[in-house]
Parts: sequence; C-alpha cells; structure tokens
Amino acid sequence: MSFSPAVRRRELAYILRAYRGGRDSTKVSRELGWDPSKISRIESGRFKRINPRDVLDMLTAYGVEDAHERDVIKQIAVDSRAKGWWDQYGDVFRSELPDLEAGATYVQAFEVLVVPGLLQTPDYAAAVLRGIGVRDEEELARRVAARVIRQDILLRENPPRLRVILDEAVFAKPVGGHEVMGEQIRQLIHLATWPNVEIRMIPNAVGAHAGMCGQFTILGFDGHPSIAFLETPVGHTLVEKPDEVDQYQGVYDMLMAMSLPPEETLTAMAGMAGNA
Repeated sequence: MSFSPAVRRRELAYILRAYRGGRDSTKVSRELGWDPSKISRIESGRFKRINPRDVLDMLTAYGVEDAHERDVIKQIAVDSRAKGWWDQYGDVFRSELPDLEAGATYVQAFEVLVVPGLLQTPDYAAAVLRGIGVRDEEELARRVAARVIRQDILLRENPPRLRVILDEAVFAKPVGGHEVMGEQIRQLIHLATWPNVEIRMIPNAVGAHAGMCGQFTILGFDGHPSIAFLETPVGHTLVEKPDEVDQYQGVYDMLMAMSLPPEETLTAMAGMAGNA
C-alpha cells in the first residue's frame, strides 16, 4: 500500500470541513437524516469506516456538483477504509503510529534512552520488550515481527525522510548485553549511510537540554499539518493542534542545534561499536 488510510481520513476530514464552511454540523446532520453527531465524527478524521455514499450525500448538501471533484473525494473516502499490514497486528499496535508513518513524508524522532523502533534490530527489539515485561515467547515473537515489518517503509520507493536524534544515554545502556548492543550500533552506522536517514547524537558534555522531559516524534505530511506523537508506559497521545506541534518542533530544533553533525555522530558510534 502506497498510502496511509489514517492520513486519507485526515485529508477527507479537512476537505469536508472546508466545504461545510460556517454551517452548523449538527443542523447539516439532521438535514441529511443522520444522528446529530455523525458529521462531527466524520470530520474528526478518526472514523475508520466512512461510507463513500455518505460522503457524496455531504457533498450534495454542500453544493459540490462537479463530477470529477466528487469522484476524487469519493476515492479518498474509499482509500480511508483500506486496511494496511498493521491491521493484522491490532493486538500489538495500540496506536495509529505505523499507519501515520506509512503516509508521512518525513519523520523526526528524539529518544532519550532507547533506539527508535524504526531502527531496532530484532534482538535489540526483543530485549526492549522483555525489559518492559513481555514474557510470553509467542507474543514476544509476534511483537518483534511487527516491529521489523514496520521498518519496510524505509526501503520503499519514495520513502519518508527519517531524522533521529539520540541522547548519548541511549548508547550507555547495554540493552540485551554487549553483543546485542554492539550489533545494534553497527546497524545504526549502516542505516546512517542511507540517503533518507540521518542520525545525530547529543553528547553527555552538553549537560541539561530541552529534551530531558522525554521522547517524542513529529510526523510531516504533504498538504496536511504535522502531528506530534508521544508514547508513555500507559498509552499514547497524538498532538494535532498546530500551535502545540510548533512547540514540539521548536524543541526539536533546539536539540538539533545541540547535537553532533551526522559525520561526527558516525565517528562516535564507530568508537562505541568497537567497545560494545
């Protein structure tokens, strides 16, 4: 799949909100004979099973008569209902992150203590999962497999641009032991040579910095506002308000200024790999 259903839903929501303009969504729902909250749910961008017929009815109510335009928007609605590979791992992924990554043009990640999932080796991923309490071997294997498949977006045609900033503390923790950690660092060195991947490190010498409150990811999309994604031990949060996303981007820019350039990061990682 070359698109993200989650991004299609957001695109559709943006289009429909624009066509509705200042009209009250509750009144429009009632005019169409729907539950008063239906249009609001569609315009939230999170209603996964939008009926394309309903979308066409909304366009008619908004006076959109151009056949080509209606067909284009209908196709977006059809795409928004599609299932990606991640749907078969619904028990593993408790957020839309893999879906959103599939439609992102760029991903900017900051991590304080762990290598991001998009860059983890299978053994490192397994060690991380054991560390957070996954004990069942069948569940562990399934979660590692899902994490590895998720990385395929970096290999596809027109992959997203991935920029990762890692605190040096990430390298200080021998996750899985020195052999596993050494393999992981060598994998980072390899991935850092890819044209769509950039890895930077914030050295300990920097001291306190703006990212010490925790990790976060910013996802950018063509023609749509960026989103910040936050993950915690008990859940996740999608930050979608533009002014709040801008604040996260501001923090990320500060972290960029404090980090080593990619070439110096590669040199530092090569030294760490030799000592792991």
